[in-house]
Amino acid sequence: MVLSEEAVGDIIVVVIDGRLDTHTADRFCDRLAELLRSGPPCVMIEASRLSYVSSAGFRALLITAKLAAEMGSRLAVCGLTAPIRRVVELGGFHEVIETFASREEAMAKLSAG
Repeated sequence: MVLSEEAVGDIIVVVIDGRLDTHTADRFCDRLAELLRSGPPCVMIEASRLSYVSSAGFRALLITAKLAAEMGSRLAVCGLTAPIRRVVELGGFHEVIETFASREEAMAKLSAG
């Protein structure tokens, strides 16, 4: 898993490339927690290059979503591939984490508030 970050206005975009699994979930969760604690109003995960998410990866997403809610921040995910999006919807994760089809849609909605 490779993470890269960029600030776009008040939104921190975290691009994830590779697998979010048992070996990478803790590092992912720790980095997003650091970002949320630094105070941006919104962290968006760009997931179009995310190839696989295990149960540990979904757990990391839920932990991060809970932290964002506790801190009054927003956590969003965009660009999920069809297989991962299907699991997100079946598992009900989309009710906890804002999801958007594309980066453009996410940026428009998140920037608008």
